[in-house]
Amino acid sequence: MAKGTILAVDDEPDILIALEDLFEDDYTVITTTKPSEALDILRARPDIAVILSDQRMPGITGDAMLAEARGFHDAQAILLTGYADMSAVIAALNRGGITGYVTKPWDP
Repeated sequence: MAKGTILAVDDEPDILIALEDLFEDDYTVITTTKPSEALDILRARPDIAVILSDQRMPGITGDAMLAEARGFHDAQAILLTGYADMSAVIAALNRGGITGYVTKPWDP
């Protein structure tokens, strides 16, 4: 049976390693530290089922990246945030179409 594909986006490589370790047994995990690269990956990979994105990244926030992705991709989106920034979570719910959010650090 084919594994589902997850795209993880975070500017902290250690977080990406932790996410890959958590999901690699059950899913194909693609990682990037660059939101712009994530958008390119999404354009090339319609098979991606879930996007896990950090909120605070250089250049573009997670909610803004997810809102852009929503324009051309229908993957489920989960926002990762290490900050108690409810305005960002609300923006991501409204603009980015996220289905949920997880605070960092998380309990696997």
